[in-house]
Amino acid sequence: MSFRRSWVWLELPVAAVILTSAALLAAIVMTDDAYEVLRKLFDKVNPGVEASTGTWVNAGLWLMTGLVAGYIALHEREHRKSWAVVSGLGIYFSLDETVMLHEHLNGLLADFEPLQSFANFVWVIPGTVLALLIAGLLLRMVLSLPHKSRNGILAGGAVFVFGSIGVESISGFVHVQQGGGSNAYDALRIVEEALEMTGVALTLAAMLHLLERCRAAEATAYRVNVQREAGSRAAR
Repeated sequence: MSFRRSWVWLELPVAAVILTSAALLAAIVMTDDAYEVLRKLFDKVNPGVEASTGTWVNAGLWLMTGLVAGYIALHEREHRKSWAVVSGLGIYFSLDETVMLHEHLNGLLADFEPLQSFANFVWVIPGTVLALLIAGLLLRMVLSLPHKSRNGILAGGAVFVFGSIGVESISGFVHVQQGGGSNAYDALRIVEEALEMTGVALTLAAMLHLLERCRAAEATAYRVNVQREAGSRAAR
């Protein structure tokens, strides 16, 4: 599958959610939050709000990532365990987007007195450790892929981590200073979610690029191609 085409199609719902959220927030700011209906619509679309259209799109992207990775794990021998890990992560994060597991972790860790000053973004601490562990576990597998898929996954991971750890850290400080209902906080959450969803879309598009369509018994089937190009092997 074409990497660029897959990414464009996956990014369309992301762009729709983010642009709609940004437009509604701009309307709220311009009207000084005078219209309750705007706030209600914003909460129904904003991916940073539980049970919104945005979280549904995000959960769908993660679920698709988990399913595609699972399919690859079933058909790829050399790095089957790594792909199984990716599949498990995709399904877990889909669940996390649905029931906000890491938000509940924030609440649990916030009960620990030394962390109470950072109560609204303590997820960043275990999240950073988790990101480093996952990168270490999967790096060999990712580097073995054809260059388009390899670069797409690396780019997607970098964009996702920048949003989920970098921007979330900033939004956490804003939350402490201005509160969770401030316009600045809402704007940062939109940026954070936009980066996270774009990162997942890039990664999923890169994984779909590994699937080759072929004809089998008068039907369309897909096979996994994780072989690097001849030029890439020679360069090594």
